[in-house]
Amino acid sequence: MVEDVNVVSAQGPDLRIASAGVLGPPTIGVTVYITALVQNTGPISTGTWFFLDAYIDSATPPAPRAAGPYYAIVPALPEGASLLVTVTVPALSEGTHTFYLQAATYVPGEGNDPSFGRVAETNEENNIGGAYTFTVGLIKVYLPIVMR
Repeated sequence: MVEDVNVVSAQGPDLRIASAGVLGPPTIGVTVYITALVQNTGPISTGTWFFLDAYIDSATPPAPRAAGPYYAIVPALPEGASLLVTVTVPALSEGTHTFYLQAATYVPGEGNDPSFGRVAETNEENNIGGAYTFTVGLIKVYLPIVMR
């Protein structure tokens, strides 16, 4: 006997980190600005704001939905929309640093759910971007040559 099965695909927002980088070049003693292109590739708006979290010098990717030490608040993203978001990080030491980003993390008391953060998505497993690297260096000062 053959039965007809009706397959319905899940419809909802789907957040991803399309790309990321650092405004710079970053220098010692200066705030670091991490930028990320956050996309909603789903066919439905997120319907609410959500967090974009940054994790600096983590040896492994963050746990799904785990809040990071640095974050930005992202406004609701319509279906198919992208937004360039900046996360501000205090000055870092000289050297190479690694970072990860995660969209829609869970923060207790912020009107969200530990199983999906603030936005219930069709795919909760693709919200992490990274590892990305950047180098913090010395400030370079160029003085003019003065000839007599």
